Amino acid sequence: MSDLPKISVVVGTRNRVTYLKRLLDGLLREDYPNMEIVVVDGASTDGTVELLKSYGQGAVRWISEPDGGEYFAYNKAIAMASGEIIKPMCDDDLLRPGALKYGAEYFQENPEVDIVFGRTEFWDVRTGTGEPSKCWPTRQVEPAQLSLRNWLRQIEPALMVAAFLRKRVFEQIGRFETKYVCGDVEFLARAAFRGIKMGVMPQIVTDYYFTGNNGQVTKWRQIEWDLLAINRRYGTASDVLHCLRTRIIPLHVSWVYHNASWVCHKLGIHPLRFLDRIKSKLAATTRA
Repeated sequence: MSDLPKISVVVGTRNRVTYLKRLLDGLLREDYPNMEIVVVDGASTDGTVELLKSYGQGAVRWISEPDGGEYFAYNKAIAMASGEIIKPMCDDDLLRPGALKYGAEYFQENPEVDIVFGRTEFWDVRTGTGEPSKCWPTRQVEPAQLSLRNWLRQIEPALMVAAFLRKRVFEQIGRFETKYVCGDVEFLARAAFRGIKMGVMPQIVTDYYFTGNNGQVTKWRQIEWDLLAINRRYGTASDVLHCLRTRIIPLHVSWVYHNASWVCHKLGIHPLRFLDRIKSKLAATTRA
């Protein structure tokens, strides 16, 4: 294993000390011999800095300073990283034992591939029991399915949390754009648009936890608009229409329904009861 390439695990975090400790402790138990951990903290106030100091010199490279959010942090961490391979990690997810070795060996066997995706297991920690509940694993996709069209339409369940990237990808197409909530989707669409070769491997390499504070839960409305912007930037008219039909229009219908329901409740109007009364009157008239 001594000839395996260096992997930089990059983590962005802010005020998530409990989750961060779980992630870092797991990484430090990893037996991959050529790894570095780079953490960029957005000036946390919850003990994150004290935690990072507690690991001592050399175990974790880190900085703590104000930044503009998740993708600002990733970009700083990538700039600091010295590994040939970059493994982005969210602070509330986990890397499975052996995952780094799987990624490194895949790249060694497939030198033409610059981004490889493993699989992810989903867990829900919102059960109230204190123990995570297993949900489902992503299925393995075929490399041909990692097309620009599929990235734009969000068809295939290949996730950045399960991705390994050669550092040269960032040198070729740039780092994450920070204006999008779903900057990872924009990056992968850009990579596909620029012809970056992608591959897949069968192993489950990461665990993704639904905590209730995930960006896809708290910022889903902005994500929908960002996906429309990404479709307009890299896609065809058909892709834009598909996004409007499947994401933006349902978003507005849901918004109208929610607000109409709230107004009816406040005014004491109950449309279903009204319809029931009409149906009853019609039935009575029919019987008469």
